[in-house]
Order: sequence, then structure tokens, then C-alpha cells
Amino acid sequence: MGKQSLKLEKKKKSFIINSEEIPFEVIEEAPTTDNCKDASFDERKKCLSDFISKFVIERFNMKKAKNTGLKGRQRIMVNFKIDTNGFVKDVRARAAHPDFELEARRIVNLLPKFRELHTFLH
Repeated sequence: MGKQSLKLEKKKKSFIINSEEIPFEVIEEAPTTDNCKDASFDERKKCLSDFISKFVIERFNMKKAKNTGLKGRQRIMVNFKIDTNGFVKDVRARAAHPDFELEARRIVNLLPKFRELHTFLH
């Protein structure tokens, strides 16, 4: 039996501010976890990305992969938003099998509340 691996693909992240979607690239204060709150802007973005990747990999149920009959590395694309209060919302996933999509959405919806966003570029 071969070793299973999970590759995360990051899609464009965005935020909802007063019903307006703001892309991750133009915000002035990146959402983050408590352990990265004092880091620089670029470090906070990387910290957030690393945190989410680790969170998903640690919780992904690899038994789902065995039940699909698919072989090799599978790509799962997840798109979600973090609102100004730090909550994940509007989680969408695409994968080669519906079980992967369900598992990816389940895990991303488990993400903890992030530190709130306060300041944005004009």
C-alpha cells in the first residue's frame, strides 16, 4: 500500500467588508492567529497560510481517499472568505471526488475564529 499525501492549493482569499468583497492582496491588516499577531504584515500573511495548511493536513481523514478508489496525489481546491469579525464563511471546494469536497469543507469550517480585521487600503 502506497503512502498517501495531501496537497493544498490556495485559491484567491478575500474578505467581506460592508457587503463588499476585498481581495487578500489589498488589505492592510491581514487576519491572523494569536501567535502571529505581532508579526509584520507579510509575516502575518505567511503565518496565516502556514496555519491553515497545517490545520487541514492534520485533520484530513485519509480514509476518505481509500474509499474513493482514486490513486495517486489528488488536488483539492478550496475557496473561502474570512469576515471582518474573523469567522470563516462561504466555503467552497472542488475535487475529483465529492467525498474530498465534503471533507475539505468540513475541515475549513472547523477553523477557529481569526483576529478581527480593522484597517484596509482605500
